[in-house]
Amino acid sequence: MPQIKTELFVCPILYRHCSIFLTEKYDKNITNIVQKGFAKKNLMIRLLFDATPYPFSIHNPDISWLFANGVIHNVMLEVLLKSVCLNIVKC
Repeated sequence: MPQIKTELFVCPILYRHCSIFLTEKYDKNITNIVQKGFAKKNLMIRLLFDATPYPFSIHNPDISWLFANGVIHNVMLEVLLKSVCLNIVKC
């Protein structure tokens, strides 16, 4: 059996980019989401702590703004799509 020669692949640029992505970029993304949510504080408190469901509609300017900025997403649509996909697989 022939010996396979292995060499360590070192790429300082890759390490630097990974470091930036894992530390600064992630923190900036979380910070951005928190700031966007804080801008619509009253609605966020209602969405998080009110027991009554709140209709998801992109025609509501506050909901569409939070959705476009990645703060919220339509959970019911996600559940519905998963249900449809499971039914297709069963057929």
